[in-house]
Amino acid sequence: MIANADIEEVRKEYQAQMDKFLETGFKPTHIDWHWCHTPVQMQVAMEMAVKYSLPLRAHGKEREEAFSKAGIKYVANHYNEYYNHDQSNPTTTPDNLIAILKNRINEGCTEMSMMVHPAYVDKTLMKLSSYNIIRATELEALLDPKVIAFIKENNIEMISYKDI
Repeated sequence: MIANADIEEVRKEYQAQMDKFLETGFKPTHIDWHWCHTPVQMQVAMEMAVKYSLPLRAHGKEREEAFSKAGIKYVANHYNEYYNHDQSNPTTTPDNLIAILKNRINEGCTEMSMMVHPAYVDKTLMKLSSYNIIRATELEALLDPKVIAFIKENNIEMISYKDI
């Protein structure tokens, strides 16, 4: 189990994953919090973030504080309630997205990270991922004219991790 994993084994695994990705010729934009479910994973993910000068996706104030102390870049105020595994009851609607953004603006939030997985769905994606149809729903919501107008009217700058 990963909870009892030896830190050196986690280091080897994370390095192997990074090496495999780097072999593609692409540069990663960030390290996702999927690498940080246990304290050992978090420690190794932070080491990798420092080694490769990559931001880490923060998922809560505790992680934001740890990343800040370690000098690791991150975006504050991660919001993952828009991300939804329940394809029968999607929360990924244009109106919900606008409500989330309005609430964050009203709270005085000046930056936030939002996990989304938009995609055009094809046979390959249907075979590879159970999170498939909802990706098309996310894409549709993100491209909705009401959402685009709200973003423009409120001078919201959309960036990716490569921009921080």
